[in-house]
Amino acid sequence: MAVLGDTVLYGISTADEQAVNLRGLIKGEALGRSPKVGDVQPALVVKVNADTTLDLHLFLDASATHWTRGVVQGATGTAGAWWPKV
Repeated sequence: MAVLGDTVLYGISTADEQAVNLRGLIKGEALGRSPKVGDVQPALVVKVNADTTLDLHLFLDASATHWTRGVVQGATGTAGAWWPKV
C-alpha cells in the first residue's frame, strides 16, 4: 500500500486527458505534450483516504498540472488507476 509522499505510477484516463486539454484551451497551459489515454505518468501521493483510495498530483510532460482524487489501485497499465513503481 502506498503512503503519503510516495511516488506511484498512474494510467491517464479519458477524463484526465479531456480535463488537461480543456484547461489548456481555457488557461493557455498548452506548453509541452498533452497526455493521452493510456500514457503512464509518475504521481505523488498527497492523501491516503479512509477507503484506501489515493489523491494524486500527476507530473506531466507539460506546463499544465493535474490532480486526481479517489484513485484505486489497479493492474499495471490500467487507465485511471495507480500501481507501485518497480
